[in-house]
Amino acid sequence: MPTSLLHGRGLALVLVSIACACAGDAARAADAPPAQEGGAYALSPHYKPGQRWSTTFNYVWEVNETIINGQRLPADAVAGVQATGGGWVLAAEEGQYRQVLIQFGKCENTTGTRGQQNPAVTAMPQSNKDFVVVREVSPITDEARVRVVRRQRLTADLDPSFEESLKVALDFELFPKEPVKVGATWTSKSPAAFLGAGHEGTMDMQLVRVIRGEDGREKAIVQVTRAEVTRGMGAGTTGVCQFTGNIRIDLDDRLVDLMEFRGTVSLRTKVQSLQSEQRGPWTYKSTTKLLTAKPPTTQQVKQYAQEPDDK
Repeated sequence: MPTSLLHGRGLALVLVSIACACAGDAARAADAPPAQEGGAYALSPHYKPGQRWSTTFNYVWEVNETIINGQRLPADAVAGVQATGGGWVLAAEEGQYRQVLIQFGKCENTTGTRGQQNPAVTAMPQSNKDFVVVREVSPITDEARVRVVRRQRLTADLDPSFEESLKVALDFELFPKEPVKVGATWTSKSPAAFLGAGHEGTMDMQLVRVIRGEDGREKAIVQVTRAEVTRGMGAGTTGVCQFTGNIRIDLDDRLVDLMEFRGTVSLRTKVQSLQSEQRGPWTYKSTTKLLTAKPPTTQQVKQYAQEPDDK
């Protein structure tokens, strides 16, 4: 069963969970814009040095149908990703990140069949590894150059889109740049922010309500009312993901603390006279928690921006 869409993009989905935490950590800081302006709520990223978070993440794809040249065949394969991670904003200016430490914890792919007690488990290359994303802005042209520093030696090759997925996940261009009121709708044409580099499509979204959480903090609920995203996988194969769901944002910190989605994933292959499709339901959930942390020292910022000698 080709599971490239699920496994290859597991990295990107973990990254999005990390970026969502970044997207909102600064609302209570003195230099951050208010979360509410005239009844409108700011949802877009605003970074501040010292913000730190942890994330847990899992999703599952159940392949329950295979179609080969029009013939339907039963299937019961299951594939998924479970991961932990987090990050630390080392440097930021005027709400834009300049340096972010991304820390992956345990990241695993699983494959098997429905009901199987001991599915195959494979560690992802970025498991228990750290990376630093550095945005360098020219003082003359204001043009930005983004590079990724690998903090440890890797024992396996990363997905070719790994570094680009880090960059688009931190930019996280799903929300409007200006504050929006409850009921506002918009369409994001940047699904790469959610699924990783190489994905194309649209996501229809709406700020449906603002609630008071059990912790006394205001939460914005953004609903994804329709999403259809595609990605070319090579060898005549295209991955298609359709889903709906919700994103919950802690407005006090502009922290995306929960994302839940349900939909379907299909892998469609056309090679000469062969046409095949594997499809089935897909579920996704990530939770993020803001941690208490001190701003990094000048020495730490300088150290993390450099390539280690023994990586």
